[in-house]
Amino acid sequence: MVHISRDAVSLSRGEKVICKIDWEKRYMHMKLHTMLHTIDGVVYKKYKGEITGGQIFDNSARMDFDIPGFTKEMLSSIISDSQLIIDEGHRVVPKEITREEAKRIGGVARTAPGADLLEKLDTVRIIEIEGFDFQLDGGTHVANTNELGKISLIKFENKGAHNKRVEFGLS
Repeated sequence: MVHISRDAVSLSRGEKVICKIDWEKRYMHMKLHTMLHTIDGVVYKKYKGEITGGQIFDNSARMDFDIPGFTKEMLSSIISDSQLIIDEGHRVVPKEITREEAKRIGGVARTAPGADLLEKLDTVRIIEIEGFDFQLDGGTHVANTNELGKISLIKFENKGAHNKRVEFGLS
């Protein structure tokens, strides 16, 4: 494993170091990441819409949507539907499958970078929200959607005809 420090640190080969994960921050990122997957699953299934960007912050996360005719009413429905999935308590399971298996699933790579990875890798990692969704992903997630809590809408921005930016939080 390689770790790059923001501070100037000089280590000798073979020197031992002690690292500590900021668990509170990591767990929040895991929850936000799983929330984004849940929202993406709803958007994909209900509207065949695309997520064109996203970012996880310390206590919130944003998604950029390309959904024709996207309205605040649609956003409200997306949040409600996503909350239902969260409240149902679906297991979240990482799996590795072959590129051929992933391609047979269809819709597993929903972003341009994901589609590129699917062409380059023989084995891909997916995240399955059991009974709901299956997506290409390499990040960290919680074990069950019921760990997330309640989705809150923080901000809605119109970035153009095909780009709506939405920031979400969890409480």
